[in-house]
Amino acid sequence: MKLFKKIVIGNIILLFVVLIIVEFANYQTYRARWGHIIDKHLKNFDDVEKAKEIFDIKYKLPRYLKYEDWIKPIKNKIYKGSKKGAIVTIGCSYTYGIGLEENQTLAYKLNKITNRTTYNRGVSGTGPQMVYRQLSDKNFKKEVPEAEYIIYVFLPEHITRQFQKLFSCSSTDICDTYQIKNGKLVKNKEPFWFFYSLYTVKNTIIDIYKDQKSEDERNKGCPLFLKTMEESYNAIINNYPNAKFVILKVPDYLMIHDQFNRINENEFTDEQINKIENMGIIYLDAEKLAGHSLRDIKKYRIADEDHPNERFWNEVIPGLVKTLKL
Repeated sequence: MKLFKKIVIGNIILLFVVLIIVEFANYQTYRARWGHIIDKHLKNFDDVEKAKEIFDIKYKLPRYLKYEDWIKPIKNKIYKGSKKGAIVTIGCSYTYGIGLEENQTLAYKLNKITNRTTYNRGVSGTGPQMVYRQLSDKNFKKEVPEAEYIIYVFLPEHITRQFQKLFSCSSTDICDTYQIKNGKLVKNKEPFWFFYSLYTVKNTIIDIYKDQKSEDERNKGCPLFLKTMEESYNAIINNYPNAKFVILKVPDYLMIHDQFNRINENEFTDEQINKIENMGIIYLDAEKLAGHSLRDIKKYRIADEDHPNERFWNEVIPGLVKTLKL
């Protein structure tokens, strides 16, 4: 009996040691992955210290941040104009303008061309859930008193992001994800079980599960994304009855780096676009507005070979202004 207890205790200790080793290895992998992402972004800046200040990099590790703290840096991205009918640009780092000077961003350029007040509400690393999170927030109307156009810069990869914890190159994360329940958009509750905090679980089980959910979403016609857009539009109309909601689709990293010519896999079908437009939302394609492909890395991307450069926006904005009659 004593031998049996020793064997059991010994195996438990051994298992515990193995778990610690595996967890530490995954922790280092997780840290290295974030370090690579951050270092990649820093290459776009001549002044690294300034970039670190922008990204608020203190650790190369994700840390929890409340929505109110996350949104603070973008509240002051307002460019005043004299014409009525403000424009709000909303989305991820493509909208925010990672790697660009402030005067090279979409919101800034729209302000100078249209003479309308513009707001840059882009939050790096996020997707449709943060678009909805912002638009449905009770303080949004206070921060954006009036708006005629809300332009969501949409990346096809956002379909995957809506199932993931939102992340940013400032190495922060926040836990806003949604599901459709009884025909309504409902915020998912963050699990409180111990293993959820482990890097092993984050890097393997959960990521694989969410990738599968993303694939299922596409196969089913993107119901969660469409519902999120519907509720986002409802939130807009609630605050700005005459506003127009615009989805501006731009080619993302996966589309411009595709080595197997699968560029159409991430495209919406005509049926899905019709569903978006039937909601009253305007759906535009950046490449159609420009009149040509925008996937040439050297021409249209900054040093990270991902985010749009100034030339990208210079070739999209004229068509955008003309189409929307800005």
